[in-house]
Amino acid sequence: METYSKKYIRTIRLNSFHPLCETRIGRNAMETFGYPPFIDASCRREPDFENPFPSITALCRQDKFAPQLVPNDLVIYITVKGNWLESFEHYRIIAILEVIERKETHSEAKSWYSHRGIPLPSNCMVEDNLPHSFIETAGNYDTETEIERFLISSGEKQRMVGERRIKLWDDQYRAKSRRWGVFIITRPVFINLSDPPILRPDDIISIFGKKINTRMPKKISRLEFKALAAIADIDFVEAK
Repeated sequence: METYSKKYIRTIRLNSFHPLCETRIGRNAMETFGYPPFIDASCRREPDFENPFPSITALCRQDKFAPQLVPNDLVIYITVKGNWLESFEHYRIIAILEVIERKETHSEAKSWYSHRGIPLPSNCMVEDNLPHSFIETAGNYDTETEIERFLISSGEKQRMVGERRIKLWDDQYRAKSRRWGVFIITRPVFINLSDPPILRPDDIISIFGKKINTRMPKKISRLEFKALAAIADIDFVEAK
């Protein structure tokens, strides 16, 4: 078990996301491009776990999450509940991230990454940073029927539909980034995108004493964080 020690923590938050392996489109992307199953599913990875310094923005949840984060916050990311390559419903613990920088615009964030020679995260909404193509995502359809209809269409039709949907999808993200420009840069304490630890519903009840709504980021206690971190084989010790 790896030890994580930190003297000052402002808040600890629990958040969830939809992974790439959620749909057949996403699983095809895994096979075609070699993506790990538990990266984010969208054309702008939110958060972008693939970057050495994972980034969190307001593209998702707008003013309800990223704008509230500052350095010395911790964020633990889990998937939404699903079967996730197993036969039973569960969550996966994907990452524990420590906030190290807060930028007020995506342009400022671009400078931070560029000055360090680090590729820009997918969710950095600047002109020269393009979104992922539609077939690199899990799609943005609402139903399995729509997904199946897309997958049985010809390659040319898939290309045309994908380009159209990506433009609309990305335009929505671009509008959100203009209204809520905060950009959070983190350091991973723990991250596993291939076979992350399983968090069972019974574990949730044991840790929190009740079912929880993972749609809205939740502030959690140090004791709750310690229990979640232990499932990820991280021993959280508060430094004196």
